[in-house]
Amino acid sequence: MNPTPLLDPIRVLVVEDEIEAARLVTRRLSYYPAARFEVTHVLDLRSAFTRIEHEEFDVMVLDLGLPDAAGFDTIASACGIARHLPIVVLTGADDDEMSLQAIRAGAEDYLIKPLTDVRPVARALRNACERHKRRWAAQDQSNEVTV
Repeated sequence: MNPTPLLDPIRVLVVEDEIEAARLVTRRLSYYPAARFEVTHVLDLRSAFTRIEHEEFDVMVLDLGLPDAAGFDTIASACGIARHLPIVVLTGADDDEMSLQAIRAGAEDYLIKPLTDVRPVARALRNACERHKRRWAAQDQSNEVTV
């Protein structure tokens, strides 16, 4: 028996310059029975920042090789502009050390292309959202205590 889907959709901003990879993320998420995902796709970091200014998102899926940003600087730039959003890295590099470096740079999780199964993708996005909410709530509580 499948769990009941969440009432509120998870709004995902996919920042990926490979159109087919972005389509695959969107397609995979549409098959996930336990949650609803609304996916918005942009091709570069500059476009992502513009969308973030005008729309609300719950999580960002971020490729590390974009036309206007590359490597771990991509994560640092995204974290600097979109501190309120959890970031899940999407990359073709199946490398444990890179995964750890991505987390240290501010990412919540690390996914490897091609995405063949929806469950780990959906789970990574949902968990990233939940961890990020808890971290912000804890930070708010600690700010209230020190005031």
